[in-house]
Amino acid sequence: MKKIGIIPNFDTDPELKDTKKILEYIKSIDCEPVMANPAASMLGSEKAVDTEELFKSSDFIVVLGGDGTLLKAAEKASIYDKPILGINFGTMGFLTDSEKAGAEESILKAVNGQCCIEKRIMLSGSLCKQGITEEHYALNDICFSRGVFATMTKMTLYINGEYLESFRGDGVIICTPTGSTAYNLSAGGPIIKPNTDVVVITPICTHTLNNRSIVVPSEDVITIEIDEGLKSDVLLAMDGKVQSTLKAKDRVTITKSPYKASIIKTNGYGFYEVLRMKIEGKES
Repeated sequence: MKKIGIIPNFDTDPELKDTKKILEYIKSIDCEPVMANPAASMLGSEKAVDTEELFKSSDFIVVLGGDGTLLKAAEKASIYDKPILGINFGTMGFLTDSEKAGAEESILKAVNGQCCIEKRIMLSGSLCKQGITEEHYALNDICFSRGVFATMTKMTLYINGEYLESFRGDGVIICTPTGSTAYNLSAGGPIIKPNTDVVVITPICTHTLNNRSIVVPSEDVITIEIDEGLKSDVLLAMDGKVQSTLKAKDRVTITKSPYKASIIKTNGYGFYEVLRMKIEGKES
């Protein structure tokens, strides 16, 4: 019997009515749904597990939400090497496999192995502050942006220890090919096919005549240093979640993560077809 982890989104399904339907469907195909609280308690699930156990014990994870919900699940799913099946309860849904109406069909195909699993590179962001090192993983991007006070950020970029340039402006985005269709795209960065082994560096509204993205091999080590003369804070966010507030002389080292995200695809659409449909606002 396959164990299927379920991660709902309380914003798009506040009473978990749609989540309950999917939970009952999973039971009907002789699979065991795995849920964590508070969702498990709300649905009267027979067994609630903690979040770590959900990722550890499930054969694959069904994420009910948009890209944001899937991104939140990606870090732990990659560590435990668990594939993710995204069902779009949100808006854009570049990473999701199907819309809500096609959820049962997608789940059944995943259970029966009628799918492919796309391996996506992730980024590792290592921050050292006051002698303490924090490390987090991101599937889409690592962003440096202006803090509460709307003053210009000042930071310096190094690649493999070699000085490249200094940025003055709203910030900079470091993204994977998966994240190239997210914030990077809005900031004027290039679209990169997901299976390409590169990382994109895109400045955000820099105060310069040259405001171009840089594409580097994923094996390169990228270092961002906050300039000494900066008087305001810089926000460090990974996959949209703020991880830290940076100050002058703080450094963040970005490398390719040792883990990869495994994204389940059952619908047969190619990358360019999905890109066209999502950009034009058509449902897949």
